[in-house]
Amino acid sequence: MKFEIFTENKNLLQVVALTIQRFPNATLSQSMGVYKGRPEEGLIITLVAPESDRSTVHSLARDIKELNQQESILVVETPVAYNLI
Repeated sequence: MKFEIFTENKNLLQVVALTIQRFPNATLSQSMGVYKGRPEEGLIITLVAPESDRSTVHSLARDIKELNQQESILVVETPVAYNLI
C-alpha cells in the first residue's frame, strides 16, 4: 500500500523525527499547495508499507497535525504492487 500524508511544510525536523520513530524508510517531498483558496508550502510524506500499517500511518498524521496546529491533514491510500530489488 502506498500512503501519502499531505501537510504544511512546518517544523520539518520534528516531522522527520516523528516519521523515523515509526517508519525507517520514507520519502519527504516539498510542494506548493492550495488550501481553502490560499497558497501554502506543503510537505508530502510517502510511505510504502503493508496495509496492516494503516493505523500507524494515521497515528503519524494525527501527531503531525497536532505539531503543526492544523485543522486537518490529508492521507491518501493507494494499493500498489512493489518489490525491493
